Amino acid sequence: MVLAPFLTFNASVEVTDGNSCTKKLSATIAQPSAVAPTETHVNVRCHGASTGSIDLEVTGGTGAYTYNLGGGITSQDRSGLAAGTYTVEVTDGNFCTKKLSATIKQPSAIAPTETHVNVRCHGASTDSIDLE
Repeated sequence: MVLAPFLTFNASVEVTDGNSCTKKLSATIAQPSAVAPTETHVNVRCHGASTGSIDLEVTGGTGAYTYNLGGGITSQDRSGLAAGTYTVEVTDGNFCTKKLSATIKQPSAIAPTETHVNVRCHGASTDSIDLE
């Protein structure tokens, strides 16, 4: 069984004065749900390139989110990324924060090899090249 997170607390108190008069007071203390950023990302297409991107979505907390992706980047989304791990800190309107990391991967480098045979005699066509 999964329980919902604690979001409210009900409290009541009964006050009695010197004349035995009573008054009951109740209050509900609420809290917003936690700031919950999620990310989707695109990995780098070619080894050594900077074609990765991160798209952030945030739920919970109290609106008016701000973002800190490091290096002075404060936008919600980021593109032009090289392979690596990037951490974003999301802050909501109540200054509650949550960090999230995304890892951009890249494919292995292309490593072609070749073998060749030189021309044996000047002007002859006995050469060849084989690429793998």
